[in-house]
Amino acid sequence: MANKCNTGRNTITNINFENTEAGGEYADDKQSRLDLLVTTEAGETINIEIQFTNQHDMIMRSLYYWAGTYRRPLQKGMAYRDLHPVIAINILNFDLFAGTDQFHTTYHLYEDEQKFRLTDVMEFHFIEMSKLIIDWKANKLDPWNDVLARWLLMLGMVDRRNSKVYDDKIKGRQAKTATSCGNACRTHLVWVRGGSP
Repeated sequence: MANKCNTGRNTITNINFENTEAGGEYADDKQSRLDLLVTTEAGETINIEIQFTNQHDMIMRSLYYWAGTYRRPLQKGMAYRDLHPVIAINILNFDLFAGTDQFHTTYHLYEDEQKFRLTDVMEFHFIEMSKLIIDWKANKLDPWNDVLARWLLMLGMVDRRNSKVYDDKIKGRQAKTATSCGNACRTHLVWVRGGSP
């Protein structure tokens, strides 16, 4: 059962663990990987990439993924207005934006002077885990009352390099998180541990 987890966003109806390699348009293009593809009840598509190493092309990668995901449902004879919004979420294990200490930055297309939004079909989120950890250690976050911080801190308990999950830390947070978010959080914990839901 999908759950909003009190985020105010649309309810998730489908999660696919894609792990597909998407080749570039040209011979010199890099291979790219999309980790999760999520659909909401409003028809929005959310592509989530978790990137552990800085390839120094993260913004271009995100734009590339977004464009492919946005155009994928377009069929011959279909009107452009029938395309649904695509939200790109990039969870990074490195610093991307030197000009801000915020761990979560969000981007849309706006008019330069009056700042009104051009469209709601494009949304980008960049989450820099190193900045999240700094905020957490400085007691600037309350993971018990901030759903995003709680999820991200749980994700941070997975050490892919050493194939280790810090179960002792997860178990301490699991009961509170599962109560707050229901089945979605339990599914996340199963995924983090490498099992199937």
